[in-house]
Amino acid sequence: MSYKPVDKNGIEVKYGQEIVDFRGDRFIFHGGRPPQCKGKSGKVWVTSNEYPNQQEYYDKVFGISWKEQP
Repeated sequence: MSYKPVDKNGIEVKYGQEIVDFRGDRFIFHGGRPPQCKGKSGKVWVTSNEYPNQQEYYDKVFGISWKEQP
């Protein structure tokens, strides 16, 4: 089964796209992984000017969810 990350409006989040966390801080999206099982959170990988090394956060920090692909 395949999943794609989508924002709160249902629009796909793409590699290299700027995303904003719940505090208003800006990051660059570098991928992620969907939840391991139903009811859990996935992860996203991001960088920023302040933190150039890749960081991992829960998807909900950015309002991202994972949509199943047919």
